[in-house]
Amino acid sequence: TNMAFSTHNDYVNNEDDSKLKIKGVVTHVCPVDEDTVSYFIQSGRDGYYVYAQNALLYPVEIGKVYEVGGYKKYYKGLNEIVNVEYFIESDEDITFDYVSIDGTNPTDVTAMKEYQAAYIKTTGTYVSGDLKDSSAFNVTVKINGYDTTLRIDPNYCESDEFTKIYNLFASSIPGTKIELCGFMTAFGWGTPAT
Repeated sequence: TNMAFSTHNDYVNNEDDSKLKIKGVVTHVCPVDEDTVSYFIQSGRDGYYVYAQNALLYPVEIGKVYEVGGYKKYYKGLNEIVNVEYFIESDEDITFDYVSIDGTNPTDVTAMKEYQAAYIKTTGTYVSGDLKDSSAFNVTVKINGYDTTLRIDPNYCESDEFTKIYNLFASSIPGTKIELCGFMTAFGWGTPAT
């Protein structure tokens, strides 16, 4: 309770198992999985990802402000707050920004570090994809002149949202310009690495 709030720099740079306490507005809630919920919470430009919080003890809603305390974990390119043991709803008015990555190299881990778990937006050109209508898939999009990967995963969105995104890419041809927004999450996980 008396711990000072952590910074976004703490979130991306602290060692595993160090304590973190953050405050922000919930911007996205993933579907509940076996009584746990994962979600994104943001204050201004700074985003955080809370993984597998007990949904029965600590339910969350989009648009509400919470103070959250747990532990840092770095998992396959993704910074997380896990093992939440401090959770308080706040009546403080906190806002968040959709952070533009226009002009940024999205394949550079150093350049993208400040955007970890933030709600980002940009434009790009569809290059290719291995589309799957019922499971996670990757598409390659050229953003700011760099080929990078977008991951569309039904574990992070509702089924109707997943279907709409699938249909958008299924009807796109290489060279189609797209506007996109989503969360900068697991940088460097799998192949391709960005």
